[in-house]
Amino acid sequence: MRIHLVSLGPGDPAYMTPDALHALQQADVVLGYQGYLQALDPLLRPDQRRIGFNLGEEVARARTAVKIARAGDVVALVSSGDVGVYGMAGTLFEVLADLAWDGAHPEVVVHPGVSAM
Repeated sequence: MRIHLVSLGPGDPAYMTPDALHALQQADVVLGYQGYLQALDPLLRPDQRRIGFNLGEEVARARTAVKIARAGDVVALVSSGDVGVYGMAGTLFEVLADLAWDGAHPEVVVHPGVSAM
């Protein structure tokens, strides 16, 4: 029951940190903007489930990540640049607060990255 908030860096996989890449590869399910998932496809295992969203569906993306993690899968919620700088971290933590998150279920691990600024 874990959500990895994974920073993708500014676009080129060469700028993705080893920590972020490792977290991505550990996930059962990868969620993110459709375009990001397409770009990540060569880095993902064939057995990893991919769930793509449109721009503007960030809250739905976060809610889906929580639902899947609470069902027992390891989730990677991806964001360009650094996930904590205009990325999905804030949205996920707002959704968790709305759900009266206990701070542990699901576990949330933030993997910082190279900012796209």
